[in-house]
Amino acid sequence: MRTVLIPGLGADAELFYPQKEALGRELVVCLPQREPLAKSFTAAAEQLAHRMKHLGLTREPYQLGGMSFGGSLAVEMTRFLDRKPQRLMLIAANRTRATLPLRFAVARSLGGFVPRSVVPAFLRGGAGLLARRERLDAEQTQRLRGMSERVNYPLLMAGARAIAGWRFNDDDIEAQGVPVRQIHGRGDGVIPPVKRHVTDWIEEGRHLINWTHAERVNAWLMSP
Repeated sequence: MRTVLIPGLGADAELFYPQKEALGRELVVCLPQREPLAKSFTAAAEQLAHRMKHLGLTREPYQLGGMSFGGSLAVEMTRFLDRKPQRLMLIAANRTRATLPLRFAVARSLGGFVPRSVVPAFLRGGAGLLARRERLDAEQTQRLRGMSERVNYPLLMAGARAIAGWRFNDDDIEAQGVPVRQIHGRGDGVIPPVKRHVTDWIEEGRHLINWTHAERVNAWLMSP
């Protein structure tokens, strides 16, 4: 079954390199665009959903998911997909507006001003700092540095503002009729896990579990 994944805020397709190695051509990574994000989180989700349909990614059974910010986008995209995914697969993500970290509510209360705390940790403190926190190996640290050097800052800021205004709750998810699975590291300090939403735990995991525990995340993605 095809898997469509959306990367996190400030990240690109490199975020899913371990999953690409495991899933090969069955994995498609879709990247949000700045123009719709500048309008709203919903506009960005709608544009991604239309792109998926245009590319024929919904013709056959598929699963849709994302990492962190990308997982929230995947949730919102279900509103606009006539052919719903078989399931939503969320990696270290939020599935509702109410469970977003407080820093995003602060951004909204400031009229769209994006405080430093919203900027991804690998940009705020440098890739090396996050690499140490996540216990990345040398290759992973180098890949993280590469992503930090490629960051599109206008896109990043548009994304942070957009998700600050996101509206989605548990009832909205129920209305879409799409099963949700959510995997989360118990020690995630970037997107703290919400126990009632997590279906699969990585006890020793932090935020970048799709890198640090790639085999487990890959097996989870490919599970029946």
